[in-house]
Amino acid sequence: LSAFAQAESESISGNVTKGIRMGYKQGRFTFRYTGFAFQRGPDGEPEIILKDAETIRMIAQSFLNGDSMQGIKEKLEKAGIPSPAGEPQWTTQTVLRILQNEKYAGDLLLQKTFVVDHISKKKQKNTGELPQYLIEGNHEAIIDRDTFQRVQEEIARRRKKHTPTPSTAPTYEFTKKIICEQCGKYYRRKILSGGKVVWICSTFNRLGKAHCSSQQIPEEILKGMIGNTAFSEIRIPCANTVKIVRPNGKVETHTWQNPSRSESWTAEMKETARKRRNEWQQKRP
Repeated sequence: LSAFAQAESESISGNVTKGIRMGYKQGRFTFRYTGFAFQRGPDGEPEIILKDAETIRMIAQSFLNGDSMQGIKEKLEKAGIPSPAGEPQWTTQTVLRILQNEKYAGDLLLQKTFVVDHISKKKQKNTGELPQYLIEGNHEAIIDRDTFQRVQEEIARRRKKHTPTPSTAPTYEFTKKIICEQCGKYYRRKILSGGKVVWICSTFNRLGKAHCSSQQIPEEILKGMIGNTAFSEIRIPCANTVKIVRPNGKVETHTWQNPSRSESWTAEMKETARKRRNEWQQKRP
């Protein structure tokens, strides 16, 4: 019985949804009032709430004058202007939504969201899954179309300015080839202060020994182990142990020892140390 009732409920919900979407397609819809910016007028049509309109115009003008979202948020709170939800605090997301809302320019975009399924009734933002319908000049505008368009262009300009240009990370012989068996992350190449090149677990490098107790390996030692033979990957199970997986699936296990500190120093490091030692000796009384 419950399964039948559920199926009937889904069928009814589906028919309602189809009816609403067909209405959108034919230009039939219900204007939603949220208690902010618009209210139902005596003639049944949207009527502007004047105090909210002043807030919206101020936000748009402040943004075009160069104010940031954070700056506008603080300005609104300092002026004691309540948010659309009636709260004394604003968020930058609320400011952005007001700047992007076509309703304040007199238009109406239908089907911004849709119900994912009829059981959970969960709504999801429509990012292309379903068609959207723009009704231009549906009601009286709070800000003129030219101002609204300039605001959208300024939003796009700022986003482009603050979006970092993707850079292509350099790749090396061992890039994404060395796997730490303790945490499962790749080793990454790192150049130490003295110029020595090592490979280190990305977890250890980023979060420290508390999250992964793996050990860095000098690049020259890895190259010595690999030789001129092809390999598929390198796995590091524990300290001073390296497993090299060859293309045929054969696994070679190697061990190595950390060279003494003096042996690991480059000529440049040794020269720097010598100069510092001389300077220190000259300063002694």
